[in-house]
Amino acid sequence: VVGSEGMLGVVVEVTVRLLPLPRRVELLLAAFDNVRRCADAVGALIASGIVPAGLEMMDAAAIRAAEEFAKCGYPLDAQALLLCEVDGLDADVARELEQARDLLGRAGATSVRVARDAEERRRMWSGRKSAFPAVGRLAPDYYCMDGTIPRRHLAGVLERIDALSREHGLAVANVFHAGDGNLHPLILFDAGRGDELERAERFGADILEACVAVGGTVTGEHGVGVEKLGPMCSQFGTAELEAFHALKRAFDPAGLLNPGKAVPTLSRCADYGAMRVHGGKAQPGQGRADALPLRRLWRNARARRQAAARTPAAFLNGCATMPIDDADRTEELAERVRRATATRTALRIVGGDTKRFYGRAVDAVPLELSAHTGVLDYDPAELVVRVRAGTPLRQLEALLGARGQRLSFEPPGFGDAATIGGVVAAGLSGPARVARGPVRDYVLGARLLTGDGRVLRFGGEVMKNVAGYDVSRLLAGSLGILGVILDVSLKVLPVAVGSRTLRQAVDARKAIDRLAAATQGGAPVTASHWHAGVLHVRLEGSAPALDAVAALVGGDTVEADSAARFWSDVREQRLDHFNAAHGPLWRLHVPAVAPLAALEHCTSFAFEWNGLQRWVAGLDAASAHAIARAAGGHAACFRGASAGDEVFAPLPPAMLELHRNVKHAFDPAGILNPGRLYAAL
Repeated sequence: VVGSEGMLGVVVEVTVRLLPLPRRVELLLAAFDNVRRCADAVGALIASGIVPAGLEMMDAAAIRAAEEFAKCGYPLDAQALLLCEVDGLDADVARELEQARDLLGRAGATSVRVARDAEERRRMWSGRKSAFPAVGRLAPDYYCMDGTIPRRHLAGVLERIDALSREHGLAVANVFHAGDGNLHPLILFDAGRGDELERAERFGADILEACVAVGGTVTGEHGVGVEKLGPMCSQFGTAELEAFHALKRAFDPAGLLNPGKAVPTLSRCADYGAMRVHGGKAQPGQGRADALPLRRLWRNARARRQAAARTPAAFLNGCATMPIDDADRTEELAERVRRATATRTALRIVGGDTKRFYGRAVDAVPLELSAHTGVLDYDPAELVVRVRAGTPLRQLEALLGARGQRLSFEPPGFGDAATIGGVVAAGLSGPARVARGPVRDYVLGARLLTGDGRVLRFGGEVMKNVAGYDVSRLLAGSLGILGVILDVSLKVLPVAVGSRTLRQAVDARKAIDRLAAATQGGAPVTASHWHAGVLHVRLEGSAPALDAVAALVGGDTVEADSAARFWSDVREQRLDHFNAAHGPLWRLHVPAVAPLAALEHCTSFAFEWNGLQRWVAGLDAASAHAIARAAGGHAACFRGASAGDEVFAPLPPAMLELHRNVKHAFDPAGILNPGRLYAAL
């Protein structure tokens, strides 16, 4: 639903997660005499392991407009500037601030200054926040674009925008979210003068085409609406657009909600393709028949350019020992699926098969993906890795670790054979989920083989993308019922500079209360686990920062190697209370304040995620679902379900029907992992 622009339903209520305010916030301003050096500094900053809370870039035109409008103290002689905000614990902020100052100086900044106090920080931000109205004083009209690109292409795309400005004879000011690669070129024009409006629209389309050409998207946050329906035709092919329309029908079969928005029709794409070929003017007889092949030629040319720019071996050399399989088995897999569809043969998707216990049993012919392996793209400065689904999780983690990065949601593998496709399909997160979010928050893009043999690509390799429906994240936790994940792009983050585990004896309710107080007090709790009267808590940050907050949690420090083994055992469920020998193992996701009394008598009881995830043995299915539902949550039988039990929380009839519709949009014959999630799916 997020980013769907009202096409799928009317949102009547929303629940959001809240975070405590950081203890310390600092803002620095770096000025550059060259736009390329400023853009390159963004990549260098991210590659160093600093992930700022905010990282904004402005060019000379935007700087001058903002300074005249807001009197924010910007250097008027700068050709570009960066605003970089870091927040967190005092010691960590001080360390990152010094590191950022040094790095930006070495990257070519002509000056770097830190806001003296909260008032100066507010003033510095006021210029950026008022940049749009400020630029509005430079011309009667302006046209704001919203493309997102991989950060490594910032300098090149900005130079391309400058060239397009000269080509179209219209000025442009650039102000944008550099940390996300989310560009906001503001095209200046006068709609009352000649053909300037038409030139501005063509200029905007050219900018979005340039973003797509380097692996970006036509919109990072503003949405498509009706304005970007044309450029959507460059980002997505016919098969993807058909899938979007099928998904809309699954939610809105009568087509009543916001018709004509967000997703173009195929005929509109044909017209757009013809217009782009002929310089923005429709030609007689130019329609779908010849425009779509031309668009495919553009897409193929773009794919070749992208492939040439990606040399995984260059990224992998010296990083880690990891075999790379250059053979793409997509067509082989697609042909097997097409044959199965023709004969109505059910398929069980198999990677490492380490999570076969999870979900309902599937009696079907195996479709093996364990040979479909290899890293397709990994540039550590981008914080993104694209990898084939059969790639072993352990090997990918070794590769990332060699570059000081990680999968921050700590996915459990449950065995050395676990694959990255299984990680996404199962949607399981480890101990760090409480602080860093679930698997789906890190899925940026995916290539999917549907149940009727189509190969579709959704999302991409950029941090922000609201073009089309967010199908990539829909795959997280789908257990393979929607399609075969062929490859996936994941966001990665730097490894923490330090870690400390504290242990104390405390009852369950007091443990939850202490964890709540610690997190609200700003303690960087990245894992918690309670069982049998013993609470373990993991904090991450620099040693001085952790010294300052350890008292909020309390307890004794666990030796580093022992702590690492303990959290690995929690993640992989090697501790005894996870053993299904105690009876079916139930996982309850409930509010942290939910009552404990109904669970404490169970054969085994433990909790993680500050009390949000609770593990119990000794409950029957009806009791487990009833307890979770009464607490405002849901339950799943993680291991040892009895035949006929509802493994996952029962769905109301209307919701089950919606699930059926969505599955049918991607797997119309119902051959992929049938019944794995629910019997009716």
